[in-house]
Amino acid sequence: MKYLILTLIFILSPRAWALKLELNAGVDADIRSYDNLIYKNKQKDFSYHSDNTYINFVIKQIVLEKAENSKMDVFVGIKNVGVDKTSSTVNSAYLNENLSFYPQINSPFINQAYAKVYNFYKEGINAYFGKQSYTLGQGIVLSDCGRGFDGLRFDFTDYLGINSAETFIFRDTNKQDNIYKIYGLNIQQNGFDGTWQAYFLNQKRSGAAEEINLSAENSNKNFAGIRYFTSKNQLAFDGEYVIQSGSSDEVLTGNKVKYKGYAFLLKGQWKQNMPLLGPTRTRLSYGKSSGDSGSNAKENKAFYADLGYRYDGVNRSGFGQIFSASLYDVFRTSDTANGLPSGISGLNIINFGFDWPYKKMLFSVDYIGFRAAENISNPGTFKIGTEIDIKAEYKLGEKFSLFAVYAYFNPDSALGSLKTVKMTSLAIKAKF
Repeated sequence: MKYLILTLIFILSPRAWALKLELNAGVDADIRSYDNLIYKNKQKDFSYHSDNTYINFVIKQIVLEKAENSKMDVFVGIKNVGVDKTSSTVNSAYLNENLSFYPQINSPFINQAYAKVYNFYKEGINAYFGKQSYTLGQGIVLSDCGRGFDGLRFDFTDYLGINSAETFIFRDTNKQDNIYKIYGLNIQQNGFDGTWQAYFLNQKRSGAAEEINLSAENSNKNFAGIRYFTSKNQLAFDGEYVIQSGSSDEVLTGNKVKYKGYAFLLKGQWKQNMPLLGPTRTRLSYGKSSGDSGSNAKENKAFYADLGYRYDGVNRSGFGQIFSASLYDVFRTSDTANGLPSGISGLNIINFGFDWPYKKMLFSVDYIGFRAAENISNPGTFKIGTEIDIKAEYKLGEKFSLFAVYAYFNPDSALGSLKTVKMTSLAIKAKF
């Protein structure tokens, strides 16, 4: 808290106001109610309200007197992730992992505090020092999820014939106090009417942690990915493929286990005019991650990224309003690393969506199907379930929206004999 107070004192001081100061803020708040929410082999009703708010201060164009043609911006971001403090909420297995991801709940914390130095060392090179927000590609392998990474980053523009490149060193800590050291290189190059992105990421984790079908310590993972994205006329496409390698030590035996996984995500959308409806948009996504069959104790083929994108405040974010799946984990249906019943790993996900704007409204319908890649506990049983999401958005200008969502998830054989899960929510989003 003392760092927050000192930051505000500096920002509000006359010296700071003598410079160019920009502010932006946002509020996301929702009320959710679930029927038959799944946890292990039990189901129960559950309701809560949450909020995700932020305010960012940017002090711009600070002149660096001893550096030719170089200036500096200072960014400070303050975030609050809140949830109602009922015992059923605080002790909920569904929310426990989400809540523990952030340094504190129902109290503001600094999620960004960094300096950006323009033309660092030479023109075309920018440097970022401190706690900063960052997502690599589509977020399959790396995203701070609004919490911020400590470290430094350099970006290069039109350097050595490359349109843009960046290298970074980050540090992060999870709820078990495992320390992550992250090293990465990311290159972007325009070509074939779009943009190509290639990256390499090395992630070292101290201590022991549960992974898919593995209790691992001294983890050393590598992720190599390639992405292509484009938007032209009525069409847009975004595709990304990632290979996972590296190794860790199995906790009980000390044996070395090699990672050999992969994942990919393809997303497309196209706009068209339809009779009676007018302008509409159709969306199609297909994603897959490899699973582990358990046939080789010295290898783990289940793709799993500890620090991939999965949280948006208290709520998970992913495929499905209820299932909220990334390519390799889902909302907490069990105590496993990926949230699925023990023995299940890898996901095949297909998402078909349709958007219809009407005056100030936007109506959306999504169908999402989930299937496991491997199931050690029940071989041959791969169907996880399907979900239907229906959403209505009402826009009050460009910066304020109201949302109403109704969703239902039908569990299939891989989850056992369970009732349909239903969810209704009301939400607001504002930014200024």
